[in-house]
Amino acid sequence: MLAVFIAAMLEEFLSTSIIERFIGTAKPGAVFSATVIGALVPLCTCGMIPLSASLKRKNAHWIPLIGFLTAGVASSIPALLLTLTIGLEMTLLRLASALVFGFVVAYVAGYFLTKHVEDEEVSKKEMHHICKDPAVCDLCEHRSEKELWSTPRWKEVLEDFTLTLKDFTPWLVVSIVAAALITAMVPESFVQSVLGSKAFYGPFIGSLIGMPFYLCAGADVPLVAALFNKGANIGTLVSIMTAAPTVNIPAAGVLSKWIGRKGALIYLAVSWLVASLVGVIVNLVY
Repeated sequence: MLAVFIAAMLEEFLSTSIIERFIGTAKPGAVFSATVIGALVPLCTCGMIPLSASLKRKNAHWIPLIGFLTAGVASSIPALLLTLTIGLEMTLLRLASALVFGFVVAYVAGYFLTKHVEDEEVSKKEMHHICKDPAVCDLCEHRSEKELWSTPRWKEVLEDFTLTLKDFTPWLVVSIVAAALITAMVPESFVQSVLGSKAFYGPFIGSLIGMPFYLCAGADVPLVAALFNKGANIGTLVSIMTAAPTVNIPAAGVLSKWIGRKGALIYLAVSWLVASLVGVIVNLVY
């Protein structure tokens, strides 16, 4: 709840003009800056996609925009705070992996999106076509400026906190239940054989574990902790944390509404592959 409240505070007071400054060019410095900002912005997938779509309407370049979105889905300040419950090393790995993940996916998926997705068609879509609640979504500019400024900012923070908690809590519970089932029922030998130190394919499987769920960055922590205690290797856990918030069916549905089925498929396939390879590299280092 503390992490969600911090997210609500930052969401209310963080100006999107700061972000817009770094997404107009595909220069490596700009892409890296957009990726770093994305990795710290306190929004889940349901917030990052509408924000990215809004920035695209303001003529953002695909490559830094994808870096911003990808790193932002994999990491955030609240997600990093929650990951601290596993340990500082895992938290730093999460942040570093999210940055590498976002930077690489930015250039690979961004290149394909530039070639295969029509900017004009994407830019025409209004935000409330993909966000959940246009009546309370500042990102889709549904509210008038007068309405926004007529409400005290502390009330806006509490409203953001409540909405985020409603989105986040059910999937956190799912993650806790899954973690409990793994702890109680799944043999340690099985986890070690599939996701353990000798399983080079572990990260490729780990990147798909979140497929049926909508595990916002941070909601995956109980699941990751349970697998860690059962002997899963570090690279696989990094792949889960990196890919689970992105590579899943609910996110695919929202992405399809924004960039079309082909664009969503390209983005998710690249995200799965890069997240898996990041996990493989982590295993080689560790």
